Amino acid sequence: MQLALSSHAPSVFQPHLRALQPPVIALVSDRYYKITAEALRVASEIVRVLRPEPPAVDFAEFREFVPPLFACARARLLAHDQDQV
Repeated sequence: MQLALSSHAPSVFQPHLRALQPPVIALVSDRYYKITAEALRVASEIVRVLRPEPPAVDFAEFREFVPPLFACARARLLAHDQDQV
């Protein structure tokens, strides 16, 4: 998923964000660190899809996807069950 998101234009995946984001967010909270790490990589690519460089003028229609991504990343950073060095 990460490779597909990184190698295609953001406009390819933007119509599918509603289906793509929930499973990724769920996997960020997985108990296995390798799955969590890969899910975080995919989440970082979803951020690029949401806000491509240069910034898209139609960002407003993607605002609803930002809080869940922020919340799952924040939860992993606040967790004390993994190395964060």
